[in-house]
Amino acid sequence: MNGPTDTADQLNVAAGSSALTTLKERKIPLNGPRGVVTVRTLDDDEHRDLTWTPSAAAEVQLIRRDSSDGLAVLRHSTAHILAQAVQNLFPGARLGAGPAIEDGFYYDFLTERPFEADDLSVIEAEMRRLIGEKQTFQRRLALDLDEIREALRDEPLKLELIDNRQWDFEQADEYGEAKLSIYDNAVGEQRRWSDLCRGPHVIDTSILGVFALTHTAAAYWRGDERRPQGSSRKPT
Repeated sequence: MNGPTDTADQLNVAAGSSALTTLKERKIPLNGPRGVVTVRTLDDDEHRDLTWTPSAAAEVQLIRRDSSDGLAVLRHSTAHILAQAVQNLFPGARLGAGPAIEDGFYYDFLTERPFEADDLSVIEAEMRRLIGEKQTFQRRLALDLDEIREALRDEPLKLELIDNRQWDFEQADEYGEAKLSIYDNAVGEQRRWSDLCRGPHVIDTSILGVFALTHTAAAYWRGDERRPQGSSRKPT
């Protein structure tokens, strides 16, 4: 009996083999407009990193960088680099949220002073330095809330976000909506920076494309005018 057949947009990932390993074996590119950045499992419609390794053979859809989903992953991964650069340059900055949006992405910060236009070129330069390190995005699943709270003890806005939801630490599928995970930006075995995030992300920063920081603005955290104003940078 013949096994599953790979197509242009789908792939069979063997049990115990990562999606990345399978892509390399098939010589499917990771860079370029049609490069694969992540995969989506067909049986449960979960979006997963290329480092994901199924316990049983799985059919996946290839998410390429020229697709809307692929572009969102690239933008969100670049947002992590933005946040890392900001905290390198402004150690007192506290993290809010950094999603991809229709025309780019942004990241909210609680800062000691508002960001100014002149800050953007400095932050861009630091981002390019970090990207040049070819940092990897490494996902680790939280085992319990105490672990997360310890990891985020200096991030009050992140702690507020996790305290507003119920989380499930028992179910086997580690990519479920009720799971908590942290992404580490690392060079080799050295962890450089971390952020609470469900993902997925690109394999490493060499995948990221062209970006520019266009402006900064003040905003109330979660739209609540009773809260302090922070700064938001919106790149493209």
